[in-house]
Amino acid sequence: MIKTSQIRQAREFLRRADPIRNGLAQDPIALYIGAAASKNLGDILLFDAIKKLLKGVSLIPNCPTGSFKDTRSQIAMRKSIDRLLRFGRRVDAVVIGGGTLLNDRYFHSLINFYAAGNDLPVYVVGTGVESIDLYGDNLHQVLPVLERSLFTGLRDQTSAQLISDLGIECQTIGDPVVLLHQPIARTVKSPTHIGLNVGCDFGKMLAEQERINCIVDALLSSEKYSNCQFEFFCMHPNDVSVAKQIVRSHPNRRLSVGEVFTGLNDCEQSLSQYDMVISQRLHGVVCATSMGIPSISLAYRPKCIRYMESVGMTEFVVNLSSEKSTDEFFAMLTSFFNNYADVNASLVKNVTQLQDQINLFGAKVSASIRQQAGFK
Repeated sequence: MIKTSQIRQAREFLRRADPIRNGLAQDPIALYIGAAASKNLGDILLFDAIKKLLKGVSLIPNCPTGSFKDTRSQIAMRKSIDRLLRFGRRVDAVVIGGGTLLNDRYFHSLINFYAAGNDLPVYVVGTGVESIDLYGDNLHQVLPVLERSLFTGLRDQTSAQLISDLGIECQTIGDPVVLLHQPIARTVKSPTHIGLNVGCDFGKMLAEQERINCIVDALLSSEKYSNCQFEFFCMHPNDVSVAKQIVRSHPNRRLSVGEVFTGLNDCEQSLSQYDMVISQRLHGVVCATSMGIPSISLAYRPKCIRYMESVGMTEFVVNLSSEKSTDEFFAMLTSFFNNYADVNASLVKNVTQLQDQINLFGAKVSASIRQQAGFK
């Protein structure tokens, strides 16, 4: 049974999300399909970024942003929004957002639920695709919706190629989260304050635990980096337990575990203190690099490698499937310390170019949504 507090939360969300009641009806209204209800900060930031990107459009999520994980509550929310769509509010477009939605059966059901049964214009903005081999059958379920998309912008080149191979015209735009920060030149000559993130899901690390343990343990045990200050930052509540476990195993090191980020301000305030970031979660790296902070990605999934390709940092990706991953990691660290200023300068240049590319795509989508809805 859904709790009374959850019903109140749903009603309050719908009240706040109603653009007519909030005086936003002068702009077209687009329904956002994405992982905005996740506890994972990266998914929440994606909604924030796409909302910022689509200027002159009121973007309404298909479910509340923030920690709203109860499945029954989400089903109730879908039904409530469906009633609003049918009876109480005009919706002008559907925006399929992030993250890696085009593999997930849950989001395929949402895409079909909101987009397949009507003639609303569809737009794909910053979505990722993991594998056609693994998820091809799922993808074919939403092909009719993708074929209607007026603009289809994928998160990375591989995702775009996978969708293009299915006969869908699309382009690579990059991860929209890079728009939430501005890359700046760093004044330090060599990193001394390092942010660490080890992604965790339901008490288990997101990738091969043994290799991650080896890398982190070797780093924290190294005399070479004994003068560095390390702090674990957490993008998801589940990251905390593993971080604290690692801290307990190194009682002689000065280590700390930060609070779980609850939003953009927390994230930016904490990451801006670091000279360097080593992160397993994708959006730990995305947020850091978009601020110009040189980063190493512990690539637990292909999406991590693909993002680093988009900002020209593939030489700083640790392949966790490699038996030499620890040696590769320390080689990257040496390169960072020897070439810090050059890495930072290259990162600022590449991120700025990526932001321009995403903004150009966003301007086209915004103009199309407004034109399709009859707005000037």
